Amino acid sequence: MLRTRLLWFGLGFSLTGAAISHLVWKDLLVDRCALSSDVKQKFDALEGRIVNLERSLSEPNPAQVMVLFDFVLYYFCDFVEFLIVLC
Repeated sequence: MLRTRLLWFGLGFSLTGAAISHLVWKDLLVDRCALSSDVKQKFDALEGRIVNLERSLSEPNPAQVMVLFDFVLYYFCDFVEFLIVLC
């Protein structure tokens, strides 16, 4: 009778351990897949932003060029006025 109880206890303990380890393994696998998917999504978004940035740098917008030209002209005129005042 003691052997039978010990056998059933061992069997129940083993099955419970196997069920718990299966649930933990499944949870870790889902977490790993979610992390991998999240990182892939972030890298895809980053790659898209880099491609758009490279495209905008290779084909400058005329409005951006005019703003840059006005900016350089404004500071160049200030620099010339500064040099005139110094002389």
